[in-house]
Amino acid sequence: MIQVKDIKSIQIVPYTIMMSSISAVLSLIYAIFFIIILSIGAVSSAGANASFIVTLIIALLLLFPTAGFLLSIVQSFLTALIYNILVPKIGAIKLGFEDLKEIKNVPVVPFAFMISAISGIIVFIIMLIIGPILVLGLQAAALSASAAGTAIPGLPNFGGMGLIVLSILVIGVPIGMFILTFISSAIMTIFYNFLAPKIGGIQFNFGNAIGKFHEIESIPVVSFALITAIVITLFSFLIQVISLIISIAVGAAIIPELISLVTSIVVSLIFGFVIYAITAALYNYLQPRIGGIKLEIE
Repeated sequence: MIQVKDIKSIQIVPYTIMMSSISAVLSLIYAIFFIIILSIGAVSSAGANASFIVTLIIALLLLFPTAGFLLSIVQSFLTALIYNILVPKIGAIKLGFEDLKEIKNVPVVPFAFMISAISGIIVFIIMLIIGPILVLGLQAAALSASAAGTAIPGLPNFGGMGLIVLSILVIGVPIGMFILTFISSAIMTIFYNFLAPKIGGIQFNFGNAIGKFHEIESIPVVSFALITAIVITLFSFLIQVISLIISIAVGAAIIPELISLVTSIVVSLIFGFVIYAITAALYNYLQPRIGGIKLEIE
């Protein structure tokens, strides 16, 4: 029997620690993958500098996990914080559980609206920081060029347009992100609801509840990776079909475009399954050591 449950809140610290830890390990895997590609290219290049390659490899091994960890701390913290703030105002994400284990369906509008609201607010915060810096930088470039007597195309009159550009960055970009995220989240949720009864949905193994909070003790790897990879691949397929139609309409060759479409879909499915399987496996490994994600479920 399916019971629709509200995710009323997320404990911020456990969520942030878990997500940033997983991100750090995934970033390390990406770094290793990038290093392998780099090494293959270096071997094929006769003029490759061995000491430079070694230094670059060490730098990548340090940079990727550190950057992934730090960026994920900020993103995860803000995501959980904003979610908890928004729930009383716009409603919680609802999940259709079977025996509080398998997610059989997800009500589309509450999920898409919450995800898009969080994305829009995070982008708004980013634009509040980046927007003024970018506008001031462009204004400074325009003034410097004007003082030196060399005009930069599009910049001589930028000073008067700075407020308009800043408004677009701080208001227009977050609104655009909200709309795009809502549409994409809604489509992927519809795909999930169609597929979950047929191939199985995402499953969570919850521990004993402490009050209203349930800790996710483990995530079955195959079911999580399979449906997540298929849903994302279907969404990617939809976007690429639209792109294919546009490309053919403007005169692109059909056969190369179809080959590219099929190749990208296959790669997306395989790569997505591997990444999400690693993600679930990492969660299962880390949960006994650092604690799992805790959700308030009603």
